[in-house]
Amino acid sequence: MLNTVAIKLLGLDHQDDPSIEKAADGSPTGRLWRGDHLLGRLRRPPDLSPVAAMLARWGITAVTDATPGLDEVSVLQRVLLLGSSRGSAPRKIVIRDDALPSLGDLIADIAAAHANRRPVAMHCLTTEALLLALAALDEAGSLDGDRLEHAAVVPAWGIERIHAHGLRVVTQPGFLADRGEEMARDTAPGDLYRYGSLLKAGVMTVPSSDAPYGPADPWQVMAAARDRVIGRRERVSVRVALDGYLTPGHLPRSGPAEVRPGAAGDLVLLEDSLRDLLEEPDAGRVRNTIIGGRIVY
Repeated sequence: MLNTVAIKLLGLDHQDDPSIEKAADGSPTGRLWRGDHLLGRLRRPPDLSPVAAMLARWGITAVTDATPGLDEVSVLQRVLLLGSSRGSAPRKIVIRDDALPSLGDLIADIAAAHANRRPVAMHCLTTEALLLALAALDEAGSLDGDRLEHAAVVPAWGIERIHAHGLRVVTQPGFLADRGEEMARDTAPGDLYRYGSLLKAGVMTVPSSDAPYGPADPWQVMAAARDRVIGRRERVSVRVALDGYLTPGHLPRSGPAEVRPGAAGDLVLLEDSLRDLLEEPDAGRVRNTIIGGRIVY
């Protein structure tokens, strides 16, 4: 959302871009739809130290940022950038719900990433987006590490197709605790943010926050995965959700990271036993967070 001053600073009055919402008279309303690329003239590196400190208090040693086009973030935590134009991390592809890409364009985007030996991470919120993603993979083929971000709506027929392509799924149980009733008005509750059924089908599925859109506290998310009311059959234990959080961000099939010689020196010291914390997930029980062998909380 931009005010009049920001509209003028960015020169939106003189730009023709599909991200710029315009009124009937052709003037910008101030709303940008996925118009991050238009904010370059205003962008200043934000001070993320308060956010990093908050994450450290919760025991978070690494984060995945899925912002398209983002090439650099500086925080205490280890960072995996899906939107970066460099590196080998999964390449973020946004399947926009308000402007679905053509099947040909999506196939080309997937093929380009795969040609560089990069898996894809496809933003997929609707049944239409899921259909398009699967159809594109049918043509482009799959690469080990390909994943669906959100997979917010997965009808029963989609589970086996996701498994057939070897896809990983990054889901957000916290959304259902926050606004699940609203979501269930327009979608079959059992299709929303599947978790348990995907795991049973052999699909590697892990939880995430999608902060700031959902609750950022991982312990809240783990509790939400266990206690969900909408789509009860999709419930998983706190232990299963924790194992998902402990899986490295590029989602190898090896599962949770282990404490062993040569592993990254990232550890979290808890106030109580792990058994107690699994019964009552609470970020307040984190006593120390260590990243790369250094105590950051």
